[in-house]
Amino acid sequence: MKPKRSLAALIAGWILLVGAGYAAGTPADAHATAAARDEGPVVITTRSLQFKTVKTKEGKKVKKWLKATEVVPGDVVRYVDTVRNRSDKVLEKVRVVNPINPHLSYVGGSAKCESGCAIRYSLDGGKHFDTPKHLFVTDAKGKKHLAKPGDYTAIEWTIDRIDPRKSVTVEFKAKLK
Repeated sequence: MKPKRSLAALIAGWILLVGAGYAAGTPADAHATAAARDEGPVVITTRSLQFKTVKTKEGKKVKKWLKATEVVPGDVVRYVDTVRNRSDKVLEKVRVVNPINPHLSYVGGSAKCESGCAIRYSLDGGKHFDTPKHLFVTDAKGKKHLAKPGDYTAIEWTIDRIDPRKSVTVEFKAKLK
């Protein structure tokens, strides 16, 4: 049997927001699967979901994305950030950064944005970001090669625009090692 890990152990790090002359960093809430950052014109709410089998009223088994509670190695966790502009002004170039916990491996191609966004990745915990074709790692023999999605340590979304009183959702998936 695979050992279970509580999600609290996997929600570690910072979610950073920088944009429209606004910058904030707030530690993620390690005891909840949804954490709201409530500073300035932007509020970010984060949800962690896992694919679970549930029974319908008719007794049929179906799979759904539900609040993540306990995960075992091999499980995929879906992180969804809702970025809400609570101001009366358009916000442009809003930057959201999610670290990837060291116990997780990013699922390639899973970073998404419901609106216009540029998505970049980091190999150094969020100090530097670039597109996948510009990210390289060096192996034990000193040979340089293109980084794999599992090498990524953080994801950055730059949201083109968030209209007043509107929200944009960004998300990614990661697998428990």
